[in-house]
Amino acid sequence: MRHKRTGAIRQLARGLYDYPAHHPRLGTLSPVTDTVAQALKGRDASRLQPTGAYAANALGLSDQVPVKTVFLTDGRSRRVRIGNHEIILKHTTLRNMATTGTTSGLVIQALRWIGQQHVDNQGSARSS
Repeated sequence: MRHKRTGAIRQLARGLYDYPAHHPRLGTLSPVTDTVAQALKGRDASRLQPTGAYAANALGLSDQVPVKTVFLTDGRSRRVRIGNHEIILKHTTLRNMATTGTTSGLVIQALRWIGQQHVDNQGSARSS
């Protein structure tokens, strides 16, 4: 509690803390989504699979950075709000979690988000 009051650590969510990073011009920086997701995964002993625009961005298929990041999980569904950013954890079946933690899992989720009509025969994504 003392470290939180002095600003040495900050509380991101219930039971989730970090050491805030400071930039000389920008001030206190927001925590990195991947780091927060890894902390949630470790704290709750569950698996997380990035989905949608976040998965496409991680693979370099999209420049879009989502404000709401969605992860599939084998744990319980919930929302974690960190500043003006929201991490949504959606409970799903074990079948959807089979490729968790692999590049193919990211590809599957990114392609689901992009949609079949936006992928051509050469395997590249195209915009409409």
